[in-house]
Amino acid sequence: MANRFFKRIEDEFGALLGYEYDNSVNWNIFVLLDDKYVNLDLSKPIFFTAIEFDKSKFGAIFRRKEDTQAVEKPNIIFNDCRFRIQEAVSFKNFMVEFRNCKSSTNNFSFGNCSDSTIQITNQTSFGSILIKDCTDIELHLKGLSLRGLKLRNVKKIDFKAEKLTEPGIMVSECVFKDFSIYSSKIKNLQFENSEAGFLTLSAVSGGELSLFGKHKVRLGEKRVFEYGYLNILSCNFSNLHLNGTDEDLLIKSIEIKDTSNFTLASLEINSLTIIGTSLSNVLVFSCIIRNLRFLYFKVKENVDFNLGEYGEGGLILDNAILEGVETNPSFLHHFKSIEFKNSSIMGLVAPSFKLVEPETIRRMRGDFEDKIDFCREMNALMIGQNNKHYATIYRALELEFRAKVKDSSLNWFDKVVLNLNYWSNAHGTMPQKAFFWILFLIVLMFGIINLDLALQTGLAYEAGLDFLHQNYSYFIKPFTFLSDIEEGYRPLNSENMNAKFHPVTKGFDFLFKILYAYLLYQFVAAFRKFNK
Repeated sequence: MANRFFKRIEDEFGALLGYEYDNSVNWNIFVLLDDKYVNLDLSKPIFFTAIEFDKSKFGAIFRRKEDTQAVEKPNIIFNDCRFRIQEAVSFKNFMVEFRNCKSSTNNFSFGNCSDSTIQITNQTSFGSILIKDCTDIELHLKGLSLRGLKLRNVKKIDFKAEKLTEPGIMVSECVFKDFSIYSSKIKNLQFENSEAGFLTLSAVSGGELSLFGKHKVRLGEKRVFEYGYLNILSCNFSNLHLNGTDEDLLIKSIEIKDTSNFTLASLEINSLTIIGTSLSNVLVFSCIIRNLRFLYFKVKENVDFNLGEYGEGGLILDNAILEGVETNPSFLHHFKSIEFKNSSIMGLVAPSFKLVEPETIRRMRGDFEDKIDFCREMNALMIGQNNKHYATIYRALELEFRAKVKDSSLNWFDKVVLNLNYWSNAHGTMPQKAFFWILFLIVLMFGIINLDLALQTGLAYEAGLDFLHQNYSYFIKPFTFLSDIEEGYRPLNSENMNAKFHPVTKGFDFLFKILYAYLLYQFVAAFRKFNK
């Protein structure tokens, strides 16, 4: 049975495209009936074209039987319509679209809507739009010129706007699943006491924008406002402020790409990613940042990180050049993990640099060449600040990694030298390594001498202790060999006993003296690390 109020819209083959309200039908009958959409395929759009609506006429479209509201969602499209409505309109479980419509009052309000989708497109002229006291709605705006847009006390909202011109957007007491604006020019955008799962600004331009600056709580209360993922991509603002207060703002992730002239202040951010090759006028002030990433990053001018807290996560520098970045204090040493790939930290400016823990550098992801580059540049930064101690540590780490690189310019002998330097004194940074090796060699050589004398005299250890008593200086003189003392040595001061050391023992004696002299030199060299 056909519906008396709507005409079918069909293509040339008779396939159903939608329905059009029949203007020849008495509107008073349409208003009275609650089953006005009976026998319609509600998966198809229902058009109202070139009709002028007041509040009563508009409300009649959304009056339905209660038993059909929960299971059906008509798609209502207003095309070239005019509205003389001052009060807020409301509906439940509808998809509503406005195309090229106008409001005679120069504003339009939605209130107490739920479980619905609202689309306003095609140069619809509503002046100002207010969305208030709604829940579980989708709001899509495209191709509009607005004076203002206000969203107030809206929960579970999915907001998407594209190609807006010059609106001022005010958001208060809202909870967004997603908030996205694309390819638009806006006067201002401000959030008050609101939260969002995802927040994206892409190819948006405008004047001074202040996000999050007016989160308020009642006296004596503490409330944390949470934002999931904030993306600002290829935007152009005279100044964009993302400000929190009293560390009451938690943001899981912020990604800023090809956007200059922005300030992040007093925010707690789990992950901050900055992408762009000509960034300028960027200030990150008094933020808590757990993970920090610079990707394809290069500074044009004025990029500052001030009074921040960092760490508990990772620092990633991927194709990033930090020359010109100013940080106070330095953030490099705070992170538990660092990734450094095709990047440079030369020209990074800080009052002073704290030591990046060697174990953090050893655990860096990537190949040894990246670790070498990082250590070499940190060494250069330390030399620039006349911090010889830290410079020595980074130089030692660089040499440690060079010895491990396969197919490097070093030959096998160079690698042997570097490895010996590492094991003997950690490239001049740990004299205790050489000291412990010296003690080990003395004990080992004493054991070899004791074994030789025990075989000659039949005394298990007495002859060895006697040798130590008579010739203790042998173990600390690098150029005194067994052959120099054996003729004058009499075990246990006995005239009837001579000590003639076995050639194998003398061979160990020669190796001991060579290694002892080398380790003694390494010990002294490492001990001078503060005097270099």
